[in-house]
Amino acid sequence: MIPTVICIVFIVFGILSLTPGSPGRVILGPSAPQASVDKLNHDFGYDRPFIVRFVDYIGDAVKGDFGISYISKRPIANEIMSRFPTTLILTVLSMFFACLIGIPIGILSAVKRYSLADFLSTSIALFLATMPTFWFGLLLLLLFSLQLGWLPSSGIGSWEHYVLPTLTLALPIAAGIMRMTRSTMLDTLGQDYVRTARAKGASERIVIWRHSLKNALLPVVTQVGLAFGSLLGGTLLVESVFSMPGLGMLTINAIRQKDIPMVTGSVTFLAVLFYLVMLLVDIMYVVIDPRLRSRYGKG
Repeated sequence: MIPTVICIVFIVFGILSLTPGSPGRVILGPSAPQASVDKLNHDFGYDRPFIVRFVDYIGDAVKGDFGISYISKRPIANEIMSRFPTTLILTVLSMFFACLIGIPIGILSAVKRYSLADFLSTSIALFLATMPTFWFGLLLLLLFSLQLGWLPSSGIGSWEHYVLPTLTLALPIAAGIMRMTRSTMLDTLGQDYVRTARAKGASERIVIWRHSLKNALLPVVTQVGLAFGSLLGGTLLVESVFSMPGLGMLTINAIRQKDIPMVTGSVTFLAVLFYLVMLLVDIMYVVIDPRLRSRYGKG
């Protein structure tokens, strides 16, 4: 995890260094004297060589110091923690409803294979999975906010502000979860131990929920974990469409203002969170699959 995070920080540093402009020019504006811009860049340490700035940042980050924002003059950690709860709430709500929708429909499609319900659910899932997130969010915004006036279009003042962003993120993810659940359930329902359970007279409910679902859930857990980790950094477009003051909007504004410490700190924070989610997925494997649990127990 540590080498990967260092590589991510290096890539972010490199991209921001290659983009035109400088923090001094962005902050002071295009009409500011060059001498003032150079002085501000020197105060920020932006005129130092790239490698020197990168090594200094890594050394400070190891000590827990992610720097000071060029724009707000506040510590990066404080800025991230003030915005992260909004992103976390949106991510958790989206994943909850994605699993609540995707897993049961996937099981139903597998059990009712080639039926009308299977055809409709698979078709809708394919449609949602191929739809761009920002475009889907704009459609929901135009329909439910501007046309019908049922839901607010921006902000985080109440639970109603989270409805449209949550649907925008949850439905495409639910489509992927549904397809994965259907595929793994179909594979599991064809196994020998499932046919044996049916031959012994087990009810269809016990066959599906006790014998098939646990073994079918392992790939689904992997997909859910990947989706959750991606959403932590992938709410950027949705927060922009619905003007939500989350970590995504903070990162967008920092990129526009060339606030290098803020961009790097945000990306590093999200990268670490993603790897922690992947660690949790590995632990869930052991909880779900008794074969893995017995193997680790013997070890």
